[in-house]
Amino acid sequence: MGINIGIVTFTDGTNYGQRLQNLAVQCIFESMGHSVKTFVLRRPDYGVFNGIKRSIKCLLHLKSTTESFIRGAKFNRFNKQYLKFYTHKIHTNYTKTNIDKDFDLVFAGSDQVWNPNSAWVTDVNFLTFVPSYKRAAIAASFSVTKIPEDRIREYKTFINEIPYITVRENSGACIIRDLCDRVVPVILDPTLIVDPDLWKSISKKPVRQLPKKYVVDYMLGNSVNDNVIKEWASKNGAEIVELKKGSQRYRTAPDEFLYILEHAEYIFTDSYHGTIFSIIFEKPFKNIVRQDNNISMHTRFETLYSSLGIEQQVVTSSDTNINVDYTNVTQRIQNERNRSLKIIRDIFRDYCDCGENNEE
Repeated sequence: MGINIGIVTFTDGTNYGQRLQNLAVQCIFESMGHSVKTFVLRRPDYGVFNGIKRSIKCLLHLKSTTESFIRGAKFNRFNKQYLKFYTHKIHTNYTKTNIDKDFDLVFAGSDQVWNPNSAWVTDVNFLTFVPSYKRAAIAASFSVTKIPEDRIREYKTFINEIPYITVRENSGACIIRDLCDRVVPVILDPTLIVDPDLWKSISKKPVRQLPKKYVVDYMLGNSVNDNVIKEWASKNGAEIVELKKGSQRYRTAPDEFLYILEHAEYIFTDSYHGTIFSIIFEKPFKNIVRQDNNISMHTRFETLYSSLGIEQQVVTSSDTNINVDYTNVTQRIQNERNRSLKIIRDIFRDYCDCGENNEE
């Protein structure tokens, strides 16, 4: 028997991985017979003063603002077409009780919902707006190897009040073990757990024509390897399709993003989900190591590589050979998918078993 499930993840912004993992989580729960809606999170910088500041910034950077507006419109189209949202926005210290009546269980995740260095991570990401017994996490990521000293007590309290937790990285399991003396399972990112046919079924050919043979340059951070990519493309007779901000294809929607990766010859990326979809479509790829504010985020890739049996594909100036052996990867993904689905089903079983004791 299905239950009503809420999802708390990042909903503001135009990040491909963010939107696609949200859809994956929704589809996973729906495939199990549950009713699912995602909460829209109100911006942490909400308010008249911050709104004026954003407006002034937009006027000063009109060209990039126009591009961002068009890109945003494409993401909104994708959201309306594929995702189901709860009617009310939620925010820090949210206290309305109707949510408790509308949802049986609320999941945080996936993505970097517990990243202590993100201004978007508040008490809402730890589901404080519903009773403790209704809190769970699916493939939650801290995106760091340790919690800052000044936030340890806060994180320990939040995590101890969530009975059902799965994380995305081994480092996340270690953080929870050290903070709370708890052992929690590590599962695949939901984009790998969901039926892979989903991605080909929603893949959409962009209106703007693609080159016959191309390499994808998909960077979220600043790249110092542009020359490496250009040299590699020239050597292999391929044009470069850039998906980063300021490029001609920055307006690309999430379903068009899937098409571009699916039909690429090669992919260079510093993106976690860019890497995952390279693997799903069995594309040769290389990672560019990225650091945000001098904080390494590579632990995500380490767990991904080890769970799927893939050698690290990090580009260096001396080695741009792209050779990913997918011979055994498909079966590894299927094995990890089955294991992850069992863990998720066990959460629902445990929740239902405890249901009669949960009424407050």
